[in-house]
Amino acid sequence: MTSFPLYLLAVQLLLLSLAGLTSAKPALPHLLNCPANGHHGSGQPRVFNLDITWEDHAPDGFVRKQFLVNGSFPGPTLEMNQGDQVRVVVRNRSPFNTTIHCHGIEMLNTPWADGVPGVSQRHIQPGHSYTYAFNATQYGSYWYHSHTMGQIDDGLLGAIVIHPGKSTPTPYHLIANCGKDSLEAADIAAAVAGVQPLLLSDWQHMTSMERHDVSLESGIEMPCYDSLLFNGQGSIQCLPQAEIDALTDDAQRAFLTRGGGSRLTAKGCLPGDVVGKVLAAGFSTNLSAIPPTIFDTCVNSSGSQAVLSYSAPAQSKINLSIKLGSSKAATKGPPGTWVALDLIGAFGLLTASFSIDETPMWVYAVDGAFIVPQKVDAITISLGARYSIAFKLSSPGIYPMRLASVTTAQTLAAHAILEYSTPSQEAQVAASQRGPTVASITPRGAGVDPSVVFFNQSDIKAYPPQAVSPTVDQTVIMYMRVAGHAHEWALNSTIYPMALDMVASPLLFAPDPQRLNNVTITTLNDTWVDVIFVTDTYPMPAHPIHKHSNKMFLIGQGHGAWKWDSVDEAMADMPDQFNLVDPPHRDTVETLDAEKEPSWIVVRYHVVNPGAFMLHCHIETHLVGGMAVVIQDGIDKWPSVPEEFLAMA
Repeated sequence: MTSFPLYLLAVQLLLLSLAGLTSAKPALPHLLNCPANGHHGSGQPRVFNLDITWEDHAPDGFVRKQFLVNGSFPGPTLEMNQGDQVRVVVRNRSPFNTTIHCHGIEMLNTPWADGVPGVSQRHIQPGHSYTYAFNATQYGSYWYHSHTMGQIDDGLLGAIVIHPGKSTPTPYHLIANCGKDSLEAADIAAAVAGVQPLLLSDWQHMTSMERHDVSLESGIEMPCYDSLLFNGQGSIQCLPQAEIDALTDDAQRAFLTRGGGSRLTAKGCLPGDVVGKVLAAGFSTNLSAIPPTIFDTCVNSSGSQAVLSYSAPAQSKINLSIKLGSSKAATKGPPGTWVALDLIGAFGLLTASFSIDETPMWVYAVDGAFIVPQKVDAITISLGARYSIAFKLSSPGIYPMRLASVTTAQTLAAHAILEYSTPSQEAQVAASQRGPTVASITPRGAGVDPSVVFFNQSDIKAYPPQAVSPTVDQTVIMYMRVAGHAHEWALNSTIYPMALDMVASPLLFAPDPQRLNNVTITTLNDTWVDVIFVTDTYPMPAHPIHKHSNKMFLIGQGHGAWKWDSVDEAMADMPDQFNLVDPPHRDTVETLDAEKEPSWIVVRYHVVNPGAFMLHCHIETHLVGGMAVVIQDGIDKWPSVPEEFLAMA
């Protein structure tokens, strides 16, 4: 049975009948790499097979070694329905150890499927396989990626789409003419049923291990990338130095001044010596170990361009095709002129703004969960975050989709293409007649003028509302800092030792109830926990903090020193800095920039899924540098690991 709501089905059949078309049942959502077993959300098995290889590939026109999944980058989309039983069989045909983590999926009652080496499983060694088995208890946009070293930066990633169950409340009526247009709400729902993932990523020409070796030898990290990619496609577009200088913002100038620099490099990056002087102040560095291609030189390349192509036949039916290089893969799109995309921040380091020229977007879900929709012109997307958007196409033409870094470390921009044709006019013809479109963002990711509306991160309101406890049972204060050289980071004063990835017995297999230290949080089941993240050193960039297992509420944030022992004490002094009524509910939250003073954020979560999970900064170099802790959630209700997973890998 399809999960398409019956009242929406009736509306669509009525529209087809009025148009004089032959009535037909709507097709089930297109399931990529899925067996066509017809058991949608019925608890029946859905099996995916992922073969991981290490091959030559050129996402932006530059050939380098990288991971491919089933021969492609990104890997195939795993599409399923809420309620499905899922088995992901991973075969490691690469020469490296690896694991796969399904980012944002809570793994309720299946912590052994979370994919973190040393925490929930052993590595999948070359030539071996591992089966991740879990229930799709959630709905929405997610993604899978390696959780071994910096392998995200080597291309080991792909999208996950989970269609909501029939009983899941949806907010589409809030978009459709403020709830007054039920037919348009049906069109939006149909568009969402055919949602397409758009993976947004940064890309480097050296492998993650090559970068790590340079960091170790030089004593600094490498926060400079070569290109931005849309679904694994892009090119290097070097900006003129004069334009880089003009785009340099106040935060970049302040960093340059602090490090004795005068301008960004030809790649739009903070110079390596400036990074070393500011972030590795007081520690020895060896800048001669850094090749000039990393920070300084920029060479244009001609890779393939991602093109999303839409056409509207006379019967108001959109045909969707996604052009991948010279090939063209077509799928049948939903009725109406509404389109839905899942924007996935699959970055290794950068945070970037996204917009579509002359196209307002409705953000209807964040991190896989419905929200009260926001109508925006642009969205700032950090690593790991997902934003589900719907927008209406009306005028034929070619509309650039723009992506631009807002991270202080680098000015970098790229674009892909959205084409829209109607029966009376092709996209290319319309574009040639109307001339250039108007952008919403600059190549620095800022609005082109004050009228540009950005998605308001602090105004995220869950739909329907999610209750947060007014009291907590446990408070953990974590002090984030550079913990040595500029490539060594600590989430709580102490570096998480990556050697724990290689332990013979993962923490899930052998928990320690007495373990409570700077890299371990231990909790009791059915308790509420506050985690307070404080910048202990500054300047410090924003960190995308990802919590495995269930989501967390972002209940407070601010600048200045944190001087309280609890949230209650802090709220007594500054109640306006906190929200316990309708706070954002996410699996990835971003800390505040600490340019001139410390900053802090507070998250609150309910312990409902006993097991061993990780809490970490999702910037690849920071995680490899030790910016993580493990959580023994619900130590008093610890699950028994099935024998097949104890023995696997």
